[in-house]
Amino acid sequence: MLLSTLILLPLLGTLMALIYTGKDKIKFLKVTALVITIIDLFISLIIWFLFDNSFKHFQFVQEHYTVGHYDFYLGLDGLSIYFVLLTTLIAPISIISNWKSIKEQDMVYFLVIVLLLESALLLIYSVLDILMFYIFFWKYFGSFIYINRFFWINR
Repeated sequence: MLLSTLILLPLLGTLMALIYTGKDKIKFLKVTALVITIIDLFISLIIWFLFDNSFKHFQFVQEHYTVGHYDFYLGLDGLSIYFVLLTTLIAPISIISNWKSIKEQDMVYFLVIVLLLESALLLIYSVLDILMFYIFFWKYFGSFIYINRFFWINR
């Protein structure tokens, strides 16, 4: 349950960023994305504290059989737990470090890309099925095309 929450929370933030149309949208989305990434960091710290390093099998294993024709397996091993921690640590740092440096019209795109990258990386590190790993790896790779498209045009 913790692992699914860890992965679905940035996707929920992405959905909020795309749907919200309030008065002060940019400030709300910045704060929401930062809060979501910090909650993800705390969840990953809880997972890390509960992780048993003496056990050499996958831990926090979740099996989902209702995803189309494919079985969806999530789990963490001794190496991927550190990548999950690193990903959830870098996401709030990237939002804080770009708090004022990105133009207002590009901020929504930036926040959506950061949250999608975080969820894609967490899925890459926790998926146990090779087909799903392949799908999420190319989702992660495709995000760099979006970054290049929106932020590196005039540099």
